[in-house]
Amino acid sequence: MEGLSVLTWSGEVSVVQEQVQMMRSNSPLFTTLLQLLSPFILTYSCTARTLDSQVWEDNGLLVTAIQSQVERCIGSSGLYSALSLDSIRHSIRAFTKLGIVTRTR
Repeated sequence: MEGLSVLTWSGEVSVVQEQVQMMRSNSPLFTTLLQLLSPFILTYSCTARTLDSQVWEDNGLLVTAIQSQVERCIGSSGLYSALSLDSIRHSIRAFTKLGIVTRTR
């Protein structure tokens, strides 16, 4: 919520009836935030797709499958940092902590 408060204070967004609305398009702040968050968004979305398509039995095989999915999605974006093992492990941990997935043994 702190980030939303800063965005509201700066005039980038407004909150109307619990909905966040952008005040202007092509904002330099949003462009910067998108560039910073894009690798993480790609990693998390590829992790979700991979976990949805296979049973999680082995960590190594899962990480390799996620990396393969990320490689297919990178295309011309150049978001190679999305291949980071740390990012992939954090995404798996986040989904597990939220109770979205569990490991089968």
